[in-house]
Amino acid sequence: MSWYVKTKQTLIETMADTIVGTVDVTGLPAEPIERLRTVAGRYRAALLAHRDGGRLVAGTFTGVYFALGLPQEEQTLSDSPRGLSGELVATDTYLALAQVGEQLMVADSFDARFDYGLARLLGVA
Repeated sequence: MSWYVKTKQTLIETMADTIVGTVDVTGLPAEPIERLRTVAGRYRAALLAHRDGGRLVAGTFTGVYFALGLPQEEQTLSDSPRGLSGELVATDTYLALAQVGEQLMVADSFDARFDYGLARLLGVA
């Protein structure tokens, strides 16, 4: 690879460390739930600020799927606002998805899904 980074895995880990290192943990609220909400939001923003950030960090750190999975999904979509979600919901291939998919995959924005999921995890929704 190079003189400084001996393997591809070391390079990936270094890149992931750099992304996670951009999360600002200063000026946090004193209340624990609001503190977690703030850190989780900043973490998500850091992942989204880098191309394939969620995928890169998920491949190197054990973390909560929620914090990593949603940015991965968000960054994977095609050029259309909701990607292929509408097409998947409309087919008979995924029957369970067809029943709930419109609301879960098409109607809600990623920001709304993140806020709701975080509120559920924190037990405040």
